[in-house]
Amino acid sequence: MKRAASVCCITPDKEVLLVQRASPPSQGLWAFPGGKVEPHETPEAAARRELEEETGLRIGRLTLWRISRPLDGTDTPAYEIHVFLAPLARAPVSALSDAADARWVALEQALTLPLAGDMEPSLADLLRAN
Repeated sequence: MKRAASVCCITPDKEVLLVQRASPPSQGLWAFPGGKVEPHETPEAAARRELEEETGLRIGRLTLWRISRPLDGTDTPAYEIHVFLAPLARAPVSALSDAADARWVALEQALTLPLAGDMEPSLADLLRAN
């Protein structure tokens, strides 16, 4: 099973950092910054690397928030996705690497965007918790 990692950056004002994917398979869809975990990396190191590569943002403390295992169309998980939570102040970001756009979005507005994968339940959980 392949592994991926992403970072859910959320501000005290209930804004989340999202990137619009520039490449398939999720091209044009919005998601937390993230990507594949390289063989030599921990999921946390991959999440930090992907966040910086996609948005230019470096981050301090991360907390593992959830692990999901989306199915590949059968009953077999295609990926194990580690999502880390990072509460922080809003900071300037840029769309870099494989991101077509990167921006801070109010949680409620984020739910109206075309979302990748299992983003909708993740955002809904954040909205309920915040």
